[in-house]
Amino acid sequence: MKNKTYNDISKIKVRLNVLRLVAFFIAYGIFGVAFFSFTRSYTCFLFMAIFLILPIISIMMLRYMLPYIEIMLFASENQTHVGSDIGIGIIVKNRSILTSLNCKCSLNIRNVFYGEEISQIFTIPLVAASDNKNPLYCKVTNCGIVETRLEKCEIYDLMGFVKAIVPLEQAVSVCVLPVYENLDDIQKLGVLSGFTDNEDDSQKGNEYSDTSNIREYIPGDRIKDIHWKLSAKRDILLVREHIKSCENQLVLWIDFSPRKKFCEQILTLTYSIIQYCLKENTLVRLMWMEASDGQINEKIINCDRDVIDAFEKLFNSGKSTSAVDLRSMLLMNNYNYNKILRVGSDDGAVTFTTYEI
Repeated sequence: MKNKTYNDISKIKVRLNVLRLVAFFIAYGIFGVAFFSFTRSYTCFLFMAIFLILPIISIMMLRYMLPYIEIMLFASENQTHVGSDIGIGIIVKNRSILTSLNCKCSLNIRNVFYGEEISQIFTIPLVAASDNKNPLYCKVTNCGIVETRLEKCEIYDLMGFVKAIVPLEQAVSVCVLPVYENLDDIQKLGVLSGFTDNEDDSQKGNEYSDTSNIREYIPGDRIKDIHWKLSAKRDILLVREHIKSCENQLVLWIDFSPRKKFCEQILTLTYSIIQYCLKENTLVRLMWMEASDGQINEKIINCDRDVIDAFEKLFNSGKSTSAVDLRSMLLMNNYNYNKILRVGSDDGAVTFTTYEI
């Protein structure tokens, strides 16, 4: 049974190393003439002539090997925290009985949030008839979405006369969250002062805004809260359990700084405030400005999964440092809150301030 073909040969580009090939023949010719002049043996000369086909054999071996090679990018985890090691690497599967000592993979590592990127060449051997995992460990020092893209790999024959350029478009992403830092008593009091009886009037006539759970019907529950489709499937009355938008809510607005150092501190403080609110069973409405179009973006956070979703959404939105009039902007967009907690940098320090609107 024929092995699985991994690479589309038609998409592979082959480049000949002309200088190396010319240098080989020149060196081989000089050595052959000198050796024949010394030995005067036509038998040795015949063997030397046969060895001239080595470059052709080497190139043919590479051509045979290419369809049986699979190269994949992997990440050890989807989320991590600043200061941790992330395992990003390449899995190589070689189903042929041949080998290549030199395979160069071009990696592009980019922080989506800050827009920073670096390129790196990762050199690995292709061992015959084996699966190899080649990890590349790196310590992350900044928050954001770390996107690693494997763009192409160059596979060389054993003698290095030819390289095959295999196009690859593979990418993995890792969300790097801030590290939680305990708030001191003064900071906790400041956060508590931001707890409000905010009412979101964007949904007129509905005093409830956020569904948090599905539970069995209890006499006295409102009829319009019954989840009819789910109830029909389970043959039991189920209702949507809501959280009132006016109870135990913290509206948190992020203002980023043009300085990366302050942005990291702002993210850490925001993350710590959110974690503190979750411990206090307080709903958090995280808000920020979209970098591309200046629109307000938001995410309701009620559990740990929401925290990850919120920061992934925040990082993919980019870092907007445009100065805004917070009160005017919220009122213009029909957000009616009586208090909002702003996290940002003022006078060279990262702090949070309660705004009464």
